[in-house]
Amino acid sequence: MLVKRSDETTLYELPASKLMDLPNHPIKLRRQSLWRVAPADLVEATIAIGGERTTLRRTSTDLWMVGEQPMDEAHAKDWSLFIAQLVEPEVREWVEADDQRYEAFGLTDADQPIKLIIRLTREGRSVDRSMVVGRQGPDATYYAGSEVETGPVVCKVSLDLVEILRQVHAWGL
Repeated sequence: MLVKRSDETTLYELPASKLMDLPNHPIKLRRQSLWRVAPADLVEATIAIGGERTTLRRTSTDLWMVGEQPMDEAHAKDWSLFIAQLVEPEVREWVEADDQRYEAFGLTDADQPIKLIIRLTREGRSVDRSMVVGRQGPDATYYAGSEVETGPVVCKVSLDLVEILRQVHAWGL
């Protein structure tokens, strides 16, 4: 069997038995983050919990606004933690590679999950990324749903990510 890494041009020959070691879905081969974006590309983030929304928007002068108010210095420390989580939300574990059982993880509108939508600009066009955070798992992580290159996924995210989303959401209330 011949294989090639995506970042190399060389072909490698491996025994066919190595196929048995591969996971049953490509999501298990993915790095442990939902997405990776440059902080400079972020232009907007919206967090919705139970029908209440907080929107943070970057102005043309690189000033971040919370709703209609400029971000104040009191939120500066939390802001850097929030940005770190936004640009590369860490996945603790991949759970499922589809959205057929979203309700089992508290990811439907009926469960009033936390919804995060980020907007970024890439090569002059607007791109959105989103995540829905549902129930807490037995291991102190939270179930989250998102769309990745291979389709919808369910994963586990950290309590730290969920807490910073709740905290930043409260700024706009």
